Amino acid sequence: MKKYTDEEFASAVNESVTKTEICQKLGLPYNGANCYKIRQDIRRLGLDISHFVTSAELNRKYPKIKKKCPVCKKKFEVAKGAPREKTTCSYACANTHFRSGENNPNWRTARELIREDSIYRRLCFETFCHDKKCIICGWDISVDVHHVDGNHENNSSTNLAPVCPNCHRMAGMTKYKEKIRQKLESLLREHFNSVKIYL
Repeated sequence: MKKYTDEEFASAVNESVTKTEICQKLGLPYNGANCYKIRQDIRRLGLDISHFVTSAELNRKYPKIKKKCPVCKKKFEVAKGAPREKTTCSYACANTHFRSGENNPNWRTARELIREDSIYRRLCFETFCHDKKCIICGWDISVDVHHVDGNHENNSSTNLAPVCPNCHRMAGMTKYKEKIRQKLESLLREHFNSVKIYL
C-alpha cells in the first residue's frame, strides 16, 4: 500500500467530493481495503467531510431541490425538471390543490350555486304552491328541494318536491330510493289535484 502523510491526506480530502477522488489524488487503487483505510484516517484526523456527495447524487439526471407545498406550506424534496416533478408534498395535498376551487371541473361560484338553488326553491314554493314543509313527514324547520328523477336540468312541476334533509338523504340511498320516488310521485299528484294547478 502506498504511503502518504497526514497533510497530503487532509489536502486530498478537502479537494475531493468522493472517496474515489481521494484514492485518485493519493495514487491508490479504489477497493474495499483502501476505502476502509480512508474512513479510519478521516476519523483519526477529525476531518470534515460534509462537502462529500454520494455516487447517486453525482449520477443524478435531475438535481434534487427543496420546494414549498402550496397547500400545507411544508418543505419537501423534488427532482427538478423530471417529467413527473411533484407540485405538492403528498396525495392529500394534491387532491386539495388540484380538485378544489377553480381547479375542480365541477367548480361553480357561490353566486351560481345561489342562483341555481333559488330557481329550484322559487319554482317549488312560489310557482308550484308547495308549503315550506317536507311533503313526506311534515318537518318544517329545514326544507330542501329534491329532483324526483335525479335530473337537475328537469325543473318540471312533477320533478320538484319539498323534503326535509332526512328524507332527502333517504331519497338518494339505493335501499329506499324507489320507495321514496313512488311516494313522492303520488304525493305530488295529490298536491296538484288539491291546489288545482295543471302544468
